[in-house]
Amino acid sequence: MAPDVACKEITLQVQAPDTVVCDCDPVRIEQVVWNLLGNAVKFTTAGGTIRISVTADERYAKLEVIDTGIGISPEFLPKVFELFSQGEAAESVGPRRAGLGIGLALVRELVRAHGGSIEATSPGKGLGSAFSVRLPLAAAGPRRADSSRSFACLNHRVLLVDDDAESLSAFAELLRVEGAFVDVTTSPEKGLTMLEAGDYDVLLSDIRMTEMSGFEMMKRARSLKISKRFRAFAVSGESGDACARSLSGRV
Repeated sequence: MAPDVACKEITLQVQAPDTVVCDCDPVRIEQVVWNLLGNAVKFTTAGGTIRISVTADERYAKLEVIDTGIGISPEFLPKVFELFSQGEAAESVGPRRAGLGIGLALVRELVRAHGGSIEATSPGKGLGSAFSVRLPLAAAGPRRADSSRSFACLNHRVLLVDDDAESLSAFAELLRVEGAFVDVTTSPEKGLTMLEAGDYDVLLSDIRMTEMSGFEMMKRARSLKISKRFRAFAVSGESGDACARSLSGRV
């Protein structure tokens, strides 16, 4: 990330107290911070500014990442944390913004898992954006699990196939947060081999891969002689994609 900041001559401003102690998993919260900062760097134009601030009140710590980048349109702002929202909103934010849906969905899940909250604001396209994260301080008492979480993926073995390594990593982490055991590969051919040798409950494959399309992978997956029945889903970043819906089902 540092080379990108230097290359784009972005000014980083950091304001934080010496110590803020939160009730959290430091590894997960580090993921949150790096994801938000990475997005800010990616979508801030050359010569722009990114401001990172940390404050605290009696119960919560607040992290803000504010940039002077490309901003978020009013139409897209309510959907910014939705998984795969970039497809239907790509026109409103531009093609450079497409692809961040998985990362921000993961950030939201990680923050919620810690009993916190996250908010995105922006005056509009071209006017920058701000992401604010609130996390309970350690003094606020032990963190309780969110009883509203369904853990629909709990203990499921999932094979995830996507030739985009960045999306693959983020989506896998999101599934792990939901309690799934996840194996990944960027190669559809290797994925079929893993599927045949493994004991998976779910196969998730991107539709538009270079080596093999999701269509072909689902077709070949159905032809494998696997005793265990599993759910297979072809996933597309474009919401409402009829192809993805037609490929989803039980094998």
